[in-house]
Amino acid sequence: MESLTESKCEVFSNFDVLVNKVEEKIETTKYFLVLDDLWNEDPIEWNKLKSILDFGSAGSKIIVTTRSQIVASVVQGLFPPYNLNVLSEAECWSIIKNKAFSPGGAYETPNMKIVGKAIANKCGGLPLAANFFGCLMHSHSDERQWLSFRDNKSLETLGNHSAGIIPILKLSYNNLPSHLKQCFSYCCLFPKDWKFDRETLIQLWMAEGFIHLSNGGNQNLLEDIGNDYFLSLLSRSFFQDVETNLLGDIIPFKMHDLVHDLALSVVAGSHKVMIPNTSEMENDSSQVRRLLLTMKGTPKTYFDALNEATKLRAIFFPAGQIFFQGEGISHQTLLNNKRLRVIHGLVGANRNPKTISFSTFKFKHMRYLNLIYSNLEDVHAESIHQLYNLQTLNLESSQNVQNILKKGIGSLINLRHLNLSHSDANLLPDYRGEPEDVSRIPSGIEKLTRLEVLWPYIVRKNDDVSNIDTCSYNSTPFSIQELAHLISLRKLRILNLENLKGGKIEAETANLKDKQNIQNLDLQWNFEVEEQEEEVDVNNSIMVLEDLQPHPNLKELTIVGFPGLKTPKWMGSSSCHPNLVELNFYYCKSCTKFVGLGQLPCLPLLTIGGMNSVKCLGMEFYYQQQQEEECKGSATRTLFPSLTRLYMVELKNLEEWRFAPPPPDNSFPSLEKVEILECGNLTSIPDLRLWTSSLTELHIVGSEKLEKKPMEYFLGKSLPSVRYTWSDADFVGIFEYASNRWS
Repeated sequence: MESLTESKCEVFSNFDVLVNKVEEKIETTKYFLVLDDLWNEDPIEWNKLKSILDFGSAGSKIIVTTRSQIVASVVQGLFPPYNLNVLSEAECWSIIKNKAFSPGGAYETPNMKIVGKAIANKCGGLPLAANFFGCLMHSHSDERQWLSFRDNKSLETLGNHSAGIIPILKLSYNNLPSHLKQCFSYCCLFPKDWKFDRETLIQLWMAEGFIHLSNGGNQNLLEDIGNDYFLSLLSRSFFQDVETNLLGDIIPFKMHDLVHDLALSVVAGSHKVMIPNTSEMENDSSQVRRLLLTMKGTPKTYFDALNEATKLRAIFFPAGQIFFQGEGISHQTLLNNKRLRVIHGLVGANRNPKTISFSTFKFKHMRYLNLIYSNLEDVHAESIHQLYNLQTLNLESSQNVQNILKKGIGSLINLRHLNLSHSDANLLPDYRGEPEDVSRIPSGIEKLTRLEVLWPYIVRKNDDVSNIDTCSYNSTPFSIQELAHLISLRKLRILNLENLKGGKIEAETANLKDKQNIQNLDLQWNFEVEEQEEEVDVNNSIMVLEDLQPHPNLKELTIVGFPGLKTPKWMGSSSCHPNLVELNFYYCKSCTKFVGLGQLPCLPLLTIGGMNSVKCLGMEFYYQQQQEEECKGSATRTLFPSLTRLYMVELKNLEEWRFAPPPPDNSFPSLEKVEILECGNLTSIPDLRLWTSSLTELHIVGSEKLEKKPMEYFLGKSLPSVRYTWSDADFVGIFEYASNRWS
């Protein structure tokens, strides 16, 4: 469904509803579907999937890749399987030499080429083996080391069978430093084909004590050192399929299933990691350190065997499924494992919160607690407050969070990551202790000076700020003042900013301008407030946003629901935000003007969505008036110099996107993709011929009033390849321009 719609799939009430939606989408569509690396050998499951896919138009195609002959026989249909040949020795050497002789690696001498080609023969034609050899030979670039790889008797391959590659992967593992061996083998606790989150993995390494500071360095550097560990493993091909954001940070990534087999093999027999089957657990559970619960079979069988597992340090479980009412881990089982450092919920298919049925934690060593999609109904507040060494607390999408936060979290002085997003943490008493349904963050947050991720901070209501004494505001019980001393913050989301009644004075107490570590900032007003509710003070909100100006190091900024008429000057200033790479505006329903965004020097992504008051994107969109005065008669300037992607979505009253400033000014020199969706009153856009040197994708849907069809801008013009989508009431089309013609 997500591939069809290119958006996140909504949560449907049951599987049949999802099936019907997919069938609706494909019944008039000729599709080409690739199912890569399929392992399910159950013909019933395959026929169930194929019966859904059969709704596609005639000519639809499915291609399946697999290493299982059984899978091939199940899915083959009318066509016999096509067996891929292994790579030639020359092709393997091509892969190896490109890595081994890349900058920082070995020198390409005649002798090294001879030895390298001999090593390529050991790959058995397997590209994964060639890739690993290339990485290994890059980091071990001495000729003697290459000769040892060539003469290693354990590297006898078995053609294209997976067993033949494990010794090669094992050789790469053996050449890792000890700290990277720990970090790599830990990944076997995740299921095969798991989409890892880089930040989560680093937090787990930290909790297990795998990340070390040299000479007692700054504790704030732990995440950075962990990221270096991650990049080292990535450079050696232990990780793959990475996806990056605009900051260049890797967010999701995967591990090849054969590399996962290697991770399992290097811990097998050590009794330190156990992915349980009953016989293993009953043999010797006293030495089990880390446990992955697969929830296949009866969980109680596993947990009974754990009563003697007094050395258990980590439990991994499917999110929302670790604790069941009436079965599962007992209170006493957990108490027997006082060395526990990690309880981690893996987000899987089942996201229905289950109730945690024990009453207290007493784990002084606990550093990582992820109870995502859990119901915390029976967890006492004291059980969390005693986790003095806790570094990560993730309660995303959990219920009854207020039960464990209502007494504050100031005792968790080592906490670095706090995630309360989509939970019911807002149902807490206000700062006076009244049992009012008030949105706020738990008290004591100001004591968590090591906190790096606060997602979100919820501003409480404060009816007393009307009596602010500007000379003594530090003694006033501001809610947002709690952020003042959190100098380590890297990611911060602030919700319910309409509750800040003290305007400039109260906003200044957060001291965002001096928080140089913040890279990701999300500022939100409640944009769903009903008309009959208390009106938002617009002037106050303008002052609030003006004084929530972040540090120049900021890289990502999102503004949601801001009720002001225009954006503050600092937002479009190159001197205030020289490093901003992503800027998003959503549902700022009164905002009519975006001031000076064209001056941001490094901004590649701009999104404007749900802004019903915007009628015109004019000159102020490109530069501020003061800057215009300063630039008169000066040299050529470039506006939106780094912008590559521009999204405008549901600007229902937008009528005109005015032409960019004419030459000698240069606008949008790097623009590659433009999406204009559901802007029903739009009549004109800038002359696209000015951008044709870089523009490759143009999508316009739901803008029937445009005076000129955008494709007309391209006619008679020599262009690069352009993909152009157009939709109105009578016509839907996708055109591709290549080789000087449209198809």
